[in-house]
Amino acid sequence: MPAALPSQPVYLLDRTRIRFLTVAAGGAAILFTVAVFLYLYGFHPGHAPLAPDQVSYVVDKDLVRFFKFAGGVLAIFVTVGLSLWGFDVKKAAQEVKESRDETRQILADVRQIRNDVAITKTELIADQEESARLMQAAEQNTRQVAATVAAQQQQIEELLAKSKEEYTTIAHYRLNLNAGTVGSEARKISPGLSRSFSVPELVRFYNFPAELNGHGQTIGLIELGGGFKVSDLNAYFRRLGIPKPRVRWVSVDGAKNDPGGAADGQVTLDIEVAGAVAPGADIVVYFAPNTSDGFARAVSEALADDSNRPSVISIAWGSSEISWTAKTSKKLDQALQSAAERNVTVVCAAGDQGVTDGQTDGGRHVDFPASSPWVLACGGTRITDVKERGGSETVWNDGETFGATGGGFSAIFPLPEWQAGLNIASIEPQKPGRAIPDVAANASPQTGYSVVLHGEELVLGGTSASAPLWAGFIALINLALGRNLGYFNPLLYSTIGPANVLHDVTQGNNSLKNVKGYDAGPGWDACTGWGTPDGEKLIAALRSHLDLLHH
Repeated sequence: MPAALPSQPVYLLDRTRIRFLTVAAGGAAILFTVAVFLYLYGFHPGHAPLAPDQVSYVVDKDLVRFFKFAGGVLAIFVTVGLSLWGFDVKKAAQEVKESRDETRQILADVRQIRNDVAITKTELIADQEESARLMQAAEQNTRQVAATVAAQQQQIEELLAKSKEEYTTIAHYRLNLNAGTVGSEARKISPGLSRSFSVPELVRFYNFPAELNGHGQTIGLIELGGGFKVSDLNAYFRRLGIPKPRVRWVSVDGAKNDPGGAADGQVTLDIEVAGAVAPGADIVVYFAPNTSDGFARAVSEALADDSNRPSVISIAWGSSEISWTAKTSKKLDQALQSAAERNVTVVCAAGDQGVTDGQTDGGRHVDFPASSPWVLACGGTRITDVKERGGSETVWNDGETFGATGGGFSAIFPLPEWQAGLNIASIEPQKPGRAIPDVAANASPQTGYSVVLHGEELVLGGTSASAPLWAGFIALINLALGRNLGYFNPLLYSTIGPANVLHDVTQGNNSLKNVKGYDAGPGWDACTGWGTPDGEKLIAALRSHLDLLHH
């Protein structure tokens, strides 16, 4: 076979195509033969139509036989053609069946997938709903936990605040353990230490007239624990050789005279010192719980006591301002203001732990309620030279063992008007508040007070001794003036202090525990205030002032 030219088309016939053409040609021949036989046998339109517009056909039996014969031959030819073509009828039927089965399986799988999808969708919806429920529950639990935490935090804060309220004060007295038992002879104590004093000796030392005994006055003592024994009082005043004052006690909020504890020293010291200064006065002890409410209630009860009517109140309890909440300090301060408005003098101990007031943060602190502007804050001194009517004193500072006087500037009360004339800026330039103390008296346990406690003669000191000493002095002053001295601070700072009526203490400081304190100096200072009393001069100056007021 010659090669075809590039521009000529080329047709390739494989065996399968030849078979197909053969079968097709055979089929065509059969169809043609059928047509010829139909014509020869007279299969044509009939000669007698049933109706004018209709055509009828007549088929005889031979023609029917022929159709059957032709159909069989055609089926043979088709079967042979398909066989020649390579078509397996059984196999095709099997494949059709398999295809149908596969289709059914696919449809079944589709239905299963559809069901699975529906189930999965349902599960997803359920999971979403469960997740939403869990998230909602978690949010609710979180809110509940947050609310619980907030409530617990508030409870803790309330407990902390309550703890501050429940424990607000301590007694400012110190026991001189080195003094031993006080004998009737010269009261010499350990080497290097000075002597102890009886209260009548201190009355003479501070130059109060002997004829004054406080008759007609009532001294109120605020006590937040402890108690006293009548046997101690009897022994004490018997030893001094002076009549025992009438002593009564009043219960505030269920508290009572309950001797046997550590606070007995404070209670007994207050009664014996104030009573020995003014044995003609009545002593009323107001026992209250050691809480801010109890403290304030005790002052209010004393002021409202129409049966006893104290003209002066002594408070030897207190603690650093930092230990008080604004609410609790305000409540007590309001009670102290009421006392000032009722013309009742309130004397408070300034503290026994120097400029630190017992705090360990390295800062300067003052004691409350001594820092209230409505009280006469009393600091402490140490007697260095004894004379019958006045001697010399320094600031009480015996170090950590025996303590030092409190004093400084308040962090919660502003500087009162009546202290505006002080040269405060040179002492405390950092926005000073109320300055304390206002006055002072002997407080060192090394020159301490001889008392009887639990049947023993002991030596006690601290500003808890100087406060009731001053309370007794004011009872004497009230008797001498014929009226209550009352709220003394404005007069003290405007007239009495600048007139040098008091003993000016100019030596010493109240530094303690490596915290720099304040130095004593001429005039007022933050250790001893205006100084210690000269009774006769003080009474004369007050009488003169009252005469001027009356004229």
